[in-house]
Amino acid sequence: MAISPISRVFFIVALLLFIMLGTLWMVTARPWQSNEQILEYFYSATASEEELMDPLILRGEEIVPMVISNVMRPDMPRRRYGIAFLGNGSYVTALPTLRSITEGEEPDYIRADALEAIYRIDQQVGLSYARLYADREDWLGNVARQVIKEPSSIGSHRSYIEALLGLTSG
Repeated sequence: MAISPISRVFFIVALLLFIMLGTLWMVTARPWQSNEQILEYFYSATASEEELMDPLILRGEEIVPMVISNVMRPDMPRRRYGIAFLGNGSYVTALPTLRSITEGEEPDYIRADALEAIYRIDQQVGLSYARLYADREDWLGNVARQVIKEPSSIGSHRSYIEALLGLTSG
């Protein structure tokens, strides 16, 4: 049975697409690198603000324990993006750490980032924290009021595909 020219073309196009996507994944996801190397790349990569947490998104759940332990350190490079990554991925295991940051003596903008991440992971817990801080006159209070009044405006989700393809909203 002979293969039609159209079937042959379709097969070649599909094969090329598979090879291109595989190559793209190898270049961007860096599967050969350790979590430590991915974290170092996250700290030093030059990218648009939207893409800064992409190395973490592409590594996924595997790197979460390292990020959780590092976001507790005030000197963590790109700490705010690490906190945002935990909320973006809805990593429930990060809730105790994010609660600790929100309740702690951190700068208000760090605590606000943690509140946003909590809300993205568990909306009910996020709302209860927002109610605690809504009376404040700083950035934490501003974000708390936003969670209560306009929860749909809380951060945008960055998907694995967006991170893989380097897509930006701009």
